[in-house]
Amino acid sequence: MSMDRDLTDFLWLRVTEDHETAQRPTDAPWAKPTWALRRDDDDDAYVDLGTQHLDRESSLNEDELTHIARHDPTRAFAEVELLKWLLAEHELRADGDGGYVCAVDGEDCGTLRRMAALYADHEEYRQEWRP
Repeated sequence: MSMDRDLTDFLWLRVTEDHETAQRPTDAPWAKPTWALRRDDDDDAYVDLGTQHLDRESSLNEDELTHIARHDPTRAFAEVELLKWLLAEHELRADGDGGYVCAVDGEDCGTLRRMAALYADHEEYRQEWRP
């Protein structure tokens, strides 16, 4: 079974969107690319975004604040770079029969399918890409 170029096209578009989404907060004058979970004088947790903070006043609990701090733009950029590297490594090449095969895995690339599963909730995701 050959691979579908639509799958890699879909992945490149999603990775580009992820990069753009991570870029927006760093373009804001109040933000810095690395966010941190900190504690105030009363030992209450907050996320330091730069000159702004997210805290319990924003109706977020400590686990939610920790999650936000952990998934800051710096981490998102690193994840985007990893996905770009994987896409380049698992580039699809013509198989000689009008289809495509993965440069690493051959006919059916589990890596590309698993990457696409990250975006299974996207309206353009196809069930046939499921790992």
